[in-house]
Amino acid sequence: MYTVKLSACGNIDYGQNPYEPLYGVPKRVIKVTSIEECQQIVRNYIDFYDLGSGNWDGGDVFKDGKLIGYISYNGRYWNHEK
Repeated sequence: MYTVKLSACGNIDYGQNPYEPLYGVPKRVIKVTSIEECQQIVRNYIDFYDLGSGNWDGGDVFKDGKLIGYISYNGRYWNHEK
């Protein structure tokens, strides 16, 4: 079982506060069964809320509570380096 963090912050390029959550975009932690499902959930979230790369603040992937990687804005999975 994996979990993926979904969240967005303000984009300083548009005068938004990058230290604050983006208004109207809820934070979520979703449980899934595969990395591929994490990638799809991330892309769906980004598309649904029409987020730009400067707004994307989520993507952390956990397995059994341990950070194992990250899904970037383009949907690519990156392993967490130890």
